[in-house]
Amino acid sequence: MTIRNDSAPQRTLIVCRGALSLFFTVVVTTAQAACLFAQPDSWAKASTVWDGECKGGQAHGLGALKEFDPQKKTVVRFFFGRANHGAMTLGVIDQTDGYVAGSFKDGKVVESAERQATISAFKEAASAAKLVAARYRNSGNIASARFYDAKTKQLTEQMD
Repeated sequence: MTIRNDSAPQRTLIVCRGALSLFFTVVVTTAQAACLFAQPDSWAKASTVWDGECKGGQAHGLGALKEFDPQKKTVVRFFFGRANHGAMTLGVIDQTDGYVAGSFKDGKVVESAERQATISAFKEAASAAKLVAARYRNSGNIASARFYDAKTKQLTEQMD
């Protein structure tokens, strides 16, 4: 796999076994391996990481996408939920002004008037936060495990 920057802003060209795939950015951090993901347009390219399941070198399955503020060394916002072949598909963005929940396409929430879509998104997000907490607990990082346990509880309470 070769990764090189494309001339288009906010894009990275990824060449895999002769086939071209276009993603908005690349992330290189998980406990088990580097994963690629399509980043939401408004998220900071250089400081966003995927912490979750990977398949074929792409974010795939449950996890958390985290955008960091490098100066403050804090997380600005999270996406908790499911990724499919590198793209956010179902879950919740947790940010300072509240939650954005539902199905996602091209990094944006798909509007839905159905309450079940929101409930499904929060359930998936809670499962993702629980998985991240377990990963930290298993690696011995108890403080981070507790943080993600609290996120699991907060996301679960949104369904009450």
